[in-house]
Amino acid sequence: MNFKMSGSRVQAIDELGRWTDAKVTGEGTDNGGDYVDVSFPGYPATDNLRVSVDCVRPAIMPFEQQERVKPVQHQRRRDAPKGHDKQRLVWLAKCERGDVVLTTQGEGVIYTIDPFKRDIILEDGRTVHLLDIILGNMSSKEDPLPQKKKKKRTSRQGCRISHEGTSGKRRKQSFQQETNVTGHSKVQTEDRATCTLPCERAELQEKCQPRECASKTFCLGSVKCGNVYKLKDMDIFMMVTDIDVTTQRCSGWPVNTSTLQKDITLSLDVSRLETKAQKVNGEMRKVGKSILGDSFAVTVSNCQDMTFRRDFRRAQIMSEIKSNVEHALSVSCRTYKKKFDLGVANVDTDLSFFDLSLVNKSAEFNYRRQNLSLLDVNLGKRWDINPCQISRFVTMIRISLTSSFHLQGLIKTAEYPGQLTGDSYRSAIMAHLQKTS
Repeated sequence: MNFKMSGSRVQAIDELGRWTDAKVTGEGTDNGGDYVDVSFPGYPATDNLRVSVDCVRPAIMPFEQQERVKPVQHQRRRDAPKGHDKQRLVWLAKCERGDVVLTTQGEGVIYTIDPFKRDIILEDGRTVHLLDIILGNMSSKEDPLPQKKKKKRTSRQGCRISHEGTSGKRRKQSFQQETNVTGHSKVQTEDRATCTLPCERAELQEKCQPRECASKTFCLGSVKCGNVYKLKDMDIFMMVTDIDVTTQRCSGWPVNTSTLQKDITLSLDVSRLETKAQKVNGEMRKVGKSILGDSFAVTVSNCQDMTFRRDFRRAQIMSEIKSNVEHALSVSCRTYKKKFDLGVANVDTDLSFFDLSLVNKSAEFNYRRQNLSLLDVNLGKRWDINPCQISRFVTMIRISLTSSFHLQGLIKTAEYPGQLTGDSYRSAIMAHLQKTS
């Protein structure tokens, strides 16, 4: 099995140079070569990394489980007193890339830490086991060991460090981080000495300069993020990744023979998508669920803003009304009447959309009042006609507030003897109604 396949459980080198449990979310190729996108279980998407293939490996068991399966390759040093394993593990959990350590073979600078094997790789290429590290204040009084040398560092925040204690369980500790974004992530020390990390954080630029997502939502009517839809009148399929509730536009990746083309992004109106989602399986289904979960979390966060809540609720109600209008216009008969229910009304938003109150419980739009055009802003242009050889049009639409505080709607349609074209179709309908009345 290809361990770099999306969804595979792997281990990757994080921004501190430590091998850590991770999950593959994607892979590709750029100017720097092949790369793998990984996420870390228990951490948000903002901590995801884009690393080279050399920084990823299949998951291996922790050191304690390896001891139960086969004999330990590295035996205890004879001059290492018993009871010092716990202190060494604490030191291993705190060390980072760039720290200067003293080993039995001399001094070196840490490049990579492997808590699963308890090995440390130095910048000169040497691999040193944890028991070969000389730490201060750990030996007996008769044989004092030198103190560990370490560069001065500012504290870190938001960086993930994998801790591994005597029980084999991972613990988390956060530090303050000072970042300098120049294309690659860098950690600055107090003396301005920088250490370039080989792992490029995929979303570090977005974390430092957040993307405008105050109007993002996970759904708009029947269209949801993570689903695949066919474009109307076009043989093109697209997985929706973002929906903007204000502009009612969506963006996503085209789907070609059950494969996502993530290097191409489509942006169009939600109304250009068919309402029925396509069935997908396998890896594409997993990607869709991940996108839907992230979009829903963004929506919940945005709902704390009253303006977004109002726009989101307006878009959902108007999308439901438009769906019922389209169904009524599709019924082939001379006149047709359709009732529908919009659910329990929200006091703080829904009543203002139609200027309803406990006194004025009904709002009607028809040709007699000549106020159908008031709905064009929310339902779009030409929402009330179905242009065919014999066109059908909406004669009246009514929104009412029931005694149980539900919003209910009523739509009436009729046939027009001819084809309705152009922007002045309502004048033609008005003339037709006056002639037939």
